Amino acid sequence: MTFQIAFMLLLMSVALVAFVKEVFPIEVTALGLLAILVGTGTIEVRDAIAGFSSTAVVAIGSLMVISHALTKTGVLETVADRMGDSARDKPWPVMIGLLVAVGIGSGVLNNTAVVALAIPLVMKLCRRLEMSPSKILMPLSYASMLGGCLTLIGTSTNLLVNSLVEEAGAEPLGVFE
Repeated sequence: MTFQIAFMLLLMSVALVAFVKEVFPIEVTALGLLAILVGTGTIEVRDAIAGFSSTAVVAIGSLMVISHALTKTGVLETVADRMGDSARDKPWPVMIGLLVAVGIGSGVLNNTAVVALAIPLVMKLCRRLEMSPSKILMPLSYASMLGGCLTLIGTSTNLLVNSLVEEAGAEPLGVFE
């Protein structure tokens, strides 16, 4: 066993323990591991930041920031309050409407980003209605996946398949194929 293999096995073990025990926030652990790999010369700097050249990564990261900002500013609280007021007597029509909106949104935006925006809203709404979030979060996930499969841009898997199709020399997929 070479030193490089032993180093990578040790680093992967430390990473696994750090992720499971959440010694630091997950993003800090991931970026720290990346810094260690760059610092030791295991990978080149350009390879370390290559993932950030993808517009999908930047878009999802940006939407995560927007989702957090909407939560911190109280906008989602206001929306959840209004939805909660209308759902007080009959919560299911409002929840089904939310799931339909997530499904449609996942067709036009990346489904991961739509879920990132919807989860805080669903959590606040469920808290307000004294309802178990699991009753909505699983259907939310399925609605997002279904909506993401409707268009080429809805899910990153479709984008990956399209790039493989193009690399193979075939004509790229259309938006609704």
